Formats: sequence, structure tokens, C-alpha cells
Amino acid sequence: MKLLGGHFADKVVERVKSGRVFRGTGDDWDLKVLKGHMRKDIQNEDLHLFASNLIENRVNFSHLPNVHPKGVIANFPRYQFSLNVREWKVYLSSAKIIVGRIILEFFPKFKWLKSVIPRHIPHVYSTEMAQKSTIVNLPLLNANEAKYEDCVSILRAYERWIAEIYHKAGILKEVPHTDNPEVPGAPAAPGQPNAHRQDTADDPMREMKIVFAGDQLTRVRFAGAKDLLSGSHTPSDRFEHCSPFKPVMWHTKASLLQYSYSFLHKAESVSQVGTLKYFREKFNRRNATPSKVLDCYEGSEELFLSVGRAYIVTAALSFFGMASTEEMPTKNTFPPHISAQSEENKKTYFEEVFGKFIDVYLLQKTAITDGEDYVKNYALCFIFLTILILQLKDTAAEADGERNLINQKLLLSVFKSMGAYSKYALEMFTSIAQMECMLTPRLAEEVKWGFFVNWRGGPGNNMEDDLAQEISNRLSKSIVQRMGPNKTLKSISKVCKAANGIKEVKEQFDTSAGIRHTSVQHTTRDSLADEKAMIADLVQLDPFRIMPGRYHESFPEIKSCPLRYLNIVEFHQWLDKHKWELSNIK
Repeated sequence: MKLLGGHFADKVVERVKSGRVFRGTGDDWDLKVLKGHMRKDIQNEDLHLFASNLIENRVNFSHLPNVHPKGVIANFPRYQFSLNVREWKVYLSSAKIIVGRIILEFFPKFKWLKSVIPRHIPHVYSTEMAQKSTIVNLPLLNANEAKYEDCVSILRAYERWIAEIYHKAGILKEVPHTDNPEVPGAPAAPGQPNAHRQDTADDPMREMKIVFAGDQLTRVRFAGAKDLLSGSHTPSDRFEHCSPFKPVMWHTKASLLQYSYSFLHKAESVSQVGTLKYFREKFNRRNATPSKVLDCYEGSEELFLSVGRAYIVTAALSFFGMASTEEMPTKNTFPPHISAQSEENKKTYFEEVFGKFIDVYLLQKTAITDGEDYVKNYALCFIFLTILILQLKDTAAEADGERNLINQKLLLSVFKSMGAYSKYALEMFTSIAQMECMLTPRLAEEVKWGFFVNWRGGPGNNMEDDLAQEISNRLSKSIVQRMGPNKTLKSISKVCKAANGIKEVKEQFDTSAGIRHTSVQHTTRDSLADEKAMIADLVQLDPFRIMPGRYHESFPEIKSCPLRYLNIVEFHQWLDKHKWELSNIK
């Protein structure tokens, strides 16, 4: 174990020596240790530890300047926190492809589109993001992120490890002195502005930085700890080499799914055909947990996306004038002999007709009617949120930093549209401010393209950094649970540090021995059968035929898009408030 853990730590030193840059993630690591023979002084233990990973950046931005930030947050325009015309075009273009993939699954007559709809949405660093990532486990820390004192201990450990890595790599001549001052008793300042102050210009370690990320609690606690100790005398005591602390995207996606359930799921709507609760009960999806989606994230996401896909297919039936998915379109029809036409002609049809579909059902560019159809509004909300979640999933799979920034800008408005989700809106605000304004050009690009990791290699196989941290924690816990009763912090930390090494040795052995696994991905057996049954219910409901005054009893006045709940004046006042807090650096 010690040898494996040491080998992967040495790999970090080697890669740093060759000019590579790493980033980090951290999350709580909780485990209940059950004692086989309990005594008065030998009881079950609840361990609250903290686990961290280092991940190598796959794109090198060393050619970009790293002296001054891109802008001044006080002067940063508010409109930069929303999508501009170019960004909307990128979002809508990928939305067309996502809808096209769904149409291909359900509509046999559209099979000729297969050559037009790409399997992977390309971006400028698609080749780099298809490479397998280097992930290294750091030692477990006996710390609880819920306490500021423990957060300070975690950050001091990060600073120590970063200095040791660069010292062993021969880049840092000597490990810097630290004073380790006491943590002030006062709370962090509103907005934690000093967590975003510029790094010390004459610091010998200024270029030796590993940016860390965590979920909402982790990031806020780390930023608060840095803010509290911003008056310390040395850069290491001010945590300048393990910051800025950036948000993560898997927990953000989980927050969006929770938002979607809170918006579209009500227990009393069980008998109302077309509602999320109706489909949960009809198809016995008990592994969907609406009150807390993280209790069973996979089941909750599967149900929501199944219903959302059913709504998209039902919208397509209406849009193309089809009574069933097996028919030919009677509206927005194909050009004659389309299957035999050139790829350019096929693409022209796709761009024009599917662009029109997006205009109608996502952007909702339709004629104003005399009264509201709230059943249709519910359906349009479902489509909007489904496409947004699918955008997040596809962006993560392709590790597209540019689309991720676009998604964050849209998420900022969505989260802010419901006051209960303002803390997640603040996460998006912070991330956008970092990448667009407060960081240097080099660091901004490293952050933008450093949200995703590729565990296996290959295009479309990326996942969010924090999801990789969750899987790494689960892997190390499964090893620890087989250690027997004599678990100590030292032995647990040794095992966790070697967890990825154990995984790679096992995979290498399986390969050399010719052992083939039946599958490396989860199956979604029978999801299409359920979705086709959902579509049959929705066809009977006919949600896209405008009937003014129609509504679901539990959603009597629902608007057609979450963004319609956003008070623009209050939103801009909120932006100004948080811009002012971030600019209040002492």
C-alpha cells in the first residue's frame, strides 16, 4: 500500500517537473466503523474525515500572461453574467443536436438524419479531452469541513503538500516558512472578498499554484477561511497557492435536478395525467426521491429525463403533424427523396426545421393567445429543464469548457428565479466572475477547462471533477471496509492514498490475463418501453394543443418557463450587491 501510494505521488512530481499543472478537489469522507466486540471503552465510531484528489490539467496554457487579472469586478458589466447573442447561438445549436438524438431514437422515418447529427459535439480541445486523466489520491485528513478551524487545517495541509511537490521537482529551492497564526474569532466578511485578492507579486511560489474545488459548502468554507486569514504575513499563511476555490458541476447539476423536482413535482398531483408525480407512481419509480434527489440521484435523474424525453417526443409529434412515431410527417415535411440527397441538403433541412422546433418549444416564439393554457406551460417548463440537464450531461461528457461557461450563465438566472436557490446562484456568479474578470488570462483558462476528468480515456467519456471525487471516495471506502476491525486513521489514510493505484493494478492484471468485463457502463434496460407508454399518455392529454384556461389542479398558474419568474430589476440589484462585496478587498 505504501509503495503504491508513494508511486502515484512520485508521478505528480515527475509531471510537475515536466511543466504540467494540476488542480485539486476535496470532499468529506464519512464512515461508520462498527466494532465486533463492544466494551464500555470500545464503541462504534463515526469518522468525519476529508479526502482530496489531484488531477492533471490536459491543456497547457503556459503561453498566456499571468500577471494582472482580466478586469476589475467593480467595473465589470452586469450583462456579462447573462448570455449574449453568440452564446445563445452556441446553446441553441447544441440543443438542436440533443433534440435530434432523441428524435432518432423514437422516429424510424428520420433515420436518414443519423449522418447529420454528430455523436460528439466538437470543441477546440476535443482531442486533449479524449486523453485519459492522471488522478492522484492525497492522504486523508482528520478534519471536518463544517468547522472553520478544520478548514484552516485542510488548507495548511494543501499549502504544505504543494510546496513539497514543487521542492521535490527541483522548481522550489526551499519550502517557505509559515507562521500558522490563530484563526480569528470574527466571521468572514460578506462575500468573502479577501478570498479573491491578487497574489503577492514577489512571492517565489507565485507560479506554483494548484487550484482546489469543492461543493457549495466546501467552497464557501474554504473561501471564508482564506478571508479570515487574509491579514497573515506570508503568502502560504494566506493560502495563495491552493486558491482560488472554484465551484463544481456535478453537485450543481444535482442542485438543478432538485430545483426541477421542487418546481414540477407535488404529492397531491398523483392523479393528474402528465405530471411528474403521476408518472412516478404509474411506473413505480420508487428509486426517485423527490424530497432529496441525492438520496438516489441516478433514479431521480432517470425518471425526470424519461418524462422530459416523452414531452419532447410528444412536441415533435405535434410539430411534424404525426399521429404516431411510425408515420411520415405531414407538417415540416421532408424534401423529396431526402435519403438520396447530399449531406449538405440533409444538413440544411436539419438546421432549418429543427431550428424552428427549438424556436417554438424552447425559446417559445409563438403567437400570443387570448388566455393561458397552463397544461401547455407545464409541458414547456419540462422541456426547458430537460434540455438544460441534458446540456449539462453532454457538456461534462465532452469536457467543453466554453459550453460549461454558457451553461453557468443560464443556470445563474434559473437558480435566481426561485429565491430558495440563491446560494446556488451565488456559486454560478462566483464562477463566472472568476473566469471572466477576476483571474489572470492564464488562470482563467485553466479554471474554464478544468471542470472535468476522463477516467478511462476516449471521446465523450469525461465526468465532473466532483463526481470523480465521489467515486474515488466510494472506491477507497470499499477497500477500507474489508480491512477488518483494526482500522486506524494511519492505516485508512494509507489505503485511501493507494486506492487509484490498486484500481490500475487490478485493471492491468485483468488486461494481461485476458479477463473481459461484460460492460463498463450501467444499462438503462426497459427505459424506452416506459417512455413509449408515457408518450401514449401524453398524446391522449395533447398538451401542445392550445386550450385557454386548461390547467393541472396542482399547478393552476404555472408559467411557461422558469426564467419568467425572474424579476429583472431585483436580479440586477442582486448582481450589483455581490459585485460590490467582491470589490471590497482590504
